[in-house]
Amino acid sequence: MFFYKILLYGSVIKNKLYCNCNKIIYFKNNCVTPTVLPKINVRYKVISDTHELEVYSNKSEILKKNIKLNYYLEKGCKLYLAMYEDYIVGYYLICKLNEFRPYLYNYHYIFDGNCAYYIFYCHTLFKYRGKGIYPYMLSKICEEHCNDNVIFYISASLNNLSSQKGIEKAGFFKKGILKNYFIGHVAISNRNRD
Repeated sequence: MFFYKILLYGSVIKNKLYCNCNKIIYFKNNCVTPTVLPKINVRYKVISDTHELEVYSNKSEILKKNIKLNYYLEKGCKLYLAMYEDYIVGYYLICKLNEFRPYLYNYHYIFDGNCAYYIFYCHTLFKYRGKGIYPYMLSKICEEHCNDNVIFYISASLNNLSSQKGIEKAGFFKKGILKNYFIGHVAISNRNRD
């Protein structure tokens, strides 16, 4: 367990020092959210601080992610847990970009806007994929943070087609493709397309 904690902290540090980004960036700048219903009866729980997470920290679905999830909660992010019966079937984070930027590529000018949110570190457990949970959770997250001037961003790897479909199903539009190597806050190579 100690070795695993070191690896997780190393992952957080790596995200601050180096990034090889090959992402499609999506945005949504309105509060119109399509009705997306999952194929199973999913409810969700919003976690705002580390004390709330302690209730779920012994669940096997997120046990190995506790250090990273606690780190993001300490930075002011909100965690959304998708629940089916008594099981966590997915987890998703959101942050305000003017307060915290989880990845180096979030400093790129493509992430503009005074009231911008970034949805990230999204994961639906393999057993529950293909059931519409991901677009449902994205819709719920956007509904809860919506106001007149809001912009939502989310990214997906270029080769993750199922994630791209879920994002688009939740009403997001492609803004561009970001292909950069970052060391610190400096983009070393710029291969972006809008």
